[in-house]
Amino acid sequence: MNPTERTLSYAYDKLGNLNGRISTVGADHRLSGASFGDGTSAPGPNALTEATIGGDAYTLRYDPGGKVLGYDDTAGGDDTLIGWNGRSLPETIDVASDPGPVSTEAFAYGPDGRRYFKKTECRRSAPAAPRP
Repeated sequence: MNPTERTLSYAYDKLGNLNGRISTVGADHRLSGASFGDGTSAPGPNALTEATIGGDAYTLRYDPGGKVLGYDDTAGGDDTLIGWNGRSLPETIDVASDPGPVSTEAFAYGPDGRRYFKKTECRRSAPAAPRP
């Protein structure tokens, strides 16, 4: 296999929800488990509520409208918080760690909803949090 080629294998539950992903590239993060909403409470059916990625467990939080407000690294304490604007576009993404924020990404959008600005601010050195 060419070192730049990658094969991904996916696993799904009986409802069609993704619950696993394995890559032939060792440096890729492996999704080894996922839990989804059952439809009896927010965020609704088939919404990802928990995921294990690269051995780290995450819990996702939603607003009543179904937007992801953030996800928490249950073992490492790094939390990712997402702020939304009035048009349901992400405005800020903060990675926080005890004792304080690690980085912030801020976005601005034009009248057509297309992003025209992104600013990344790092406050202190810390390992980057994996994105689910």
